Amino acid sequence: MLLRMPVLWLLLLVLVEGGPPPCPSRATHFLAINSLSRQTIKELLMRAYRIKAKTKERSAMHRPFEGLQLGMVFTKPSLRTRASFEAGFQRLGGGVSYFVPADIQLGKREAVKDVARVMSRFYDAIVARVHDHKDLEELACYSGVPVINALSNYNHPLQIMSDLLTITEHFRCRDNMLEGKKVVYVGDCNNMVTSWLMLASRIPFTLGIACPKSLDPPDAAALQLARTAGLSKVVVAHHPADVLGGADVVYADVWTSMGFKEQEKERLRHFQGWTIDSAMLARTGKNTTVFMHCLPAERGREVSDEVMEGPQSIVFPQAENRQHMQMAILWHLLRGRKRLP
Repeated sequence: MLLRMPVLWLLLLVLVEGGPPPCPSRATHFLAINSLSRQTIKELLMRAYRIKAKTKERSAMHRPFEGLQLGMVFTKPSLRTRASFEAGFQRLGGGVSYFVPADIQLGKREAVKDVARVMSRFYDAIVARVHDHKDLEELACYSGVPVINALSNYNHPLQIMSDLLTITEHFRCRDNMLEGKKVVYVGDCNNMVTSWLMLASRIPFTLGIACPKSLDPPDAAALQLARTAGLSKVVVAHHPADVLGGADVVYADVWTSMGFKEQEKERLRHFQGWTIDSAMLARTGKNTTVFMHCLPAERGREVSDEVMEGPQSIVFPQAENRQHMQMAILWHLLRGRKRLP
């Protein structure tokens, strides 16, 4: 099942102040990977493979979203997220509207719950990319249609689900997904790490996380969730060398995450010697190791230009697969609103 949104902070507010039950929405949303069962993750993966094959055929007959409308609310801009949703949904027959921050001013010019109620009367699904995860939860709480998390300061489930497609495609392991594989994340313990931990709580693999000791650790609740599930081996270290051995995938993100740009100069000091270059990749001890990055990349900082352009990089197939996995998730959410092929 995808997430039917009980919003804890709203529930507490109701318990304290009284009033009607929270979350009038009865729609099914996609806000976090830990809301998915292993079976649903596998189904989404297989659906993404099928959609990708059909998309590559450029078949004019394959238009499952014809007659459906997608509304996109972004308070944080993105090249890949916008392009992949617009190209994918339109290619499969649907219509798309994109709203920049100035159009709505979510939670400022208009209350989040009002935006949710209005948009869900015009659109069949809402894609939201926001700074504050609470805004996303409130959108889902009051929306009458599915809300999809296209990134928040807390997590980024679309990216990790798309990465699952990329890894299984590259290593030809779609049946077993990531079982037997080792993924090592090197960088800031940000929303990407939270989503990797959530995936580790649902399917088995080895996850290594290297984050500077002097910066924030991984989200405690997500780390506890992954370890309590007992499916995956999770190792947190304070230097890449401590976790790189045996890695099948080395994964990076920018060193200065959203919300910390004003601290950029100070934060960069903590990452001296952490650039993923050919010498660091060699520490895995495998010539089959691949490099991934969720983009945008700051070449010369978290990754060298040599690695980005080298034979071990699968960064650009990774970017393309955002489209196919996102369309699979939309297909899953919208199949109840229209009989989809």
